[in-house]
Amino acid sequence: MMGDTFTPFRECPHCGSTLFLPGPRGGASMNVTCAECLARFNVVMSKQAPIKLIEHLSGPRQVAMGSNRQAGVDLDTIRRNLP
Repeated sequence: MMGDTFTPFRECPHCGSTLFLPGPRGGASMNVTCAECLARFNVVMSKQAPIKLIEHLSGPRQVAMGSNRQAGVDLDTIRRNLP
């Protein structure tokens, strides 16, 4: 691949949260949802490399039931639990 254009990913660019809900994954790619604002992202995640943003899937959404903060986990915890 010529030139790595991926953006490092550590927190939600909308609300700054570092807690995410893991979603579907395939290979090194995984969808994650911000536990605070429910914005969705596709990231590259492996046990050795930094987490990188591939695609911003959707923007923040308001949730009538409140946030999912208690269910969210940080990206390093998600990465440690990869098979």
